[in-house]
Amino acid sequence: MGNKPSSLQLCYRGHSMPSTYPQHSFEMITAIVIDDDIDTVDVFCDYLEIVNVKVLGRGYNGKEAVELYRKHNPNVVFLDLMMPDYDGFYALEHIRK
Repeated sequence: MGNKPSSLQLCYRGHSMPSTYPQHSFEMITAIVIDDDIDTVDVFCDYLEIVNVKVLGRGYNGKEAVELYRKHNPNVVFLDLMMPDYDGFYALEHIRK
């Protein structure tokens, strides 16, 4: 089985809260990750894959976020709000349309 964790750790305001994470009881969650910092995107995507979240796309500004959302229709969007050029607020406005 390897070194996959049996639970997903959720953090809220600095507190860690364990949450049961069934390994094969549901369809895999899909996500896109958007941040202007390439290293942040890489590390976050690596972590998501460890906890069995399928990363469908990576983007680096709000415009790419909208394009990736429309292309993949993920379950979850991890979005940085403060980015140069097209920011996360731009993405939110256009994703909600």
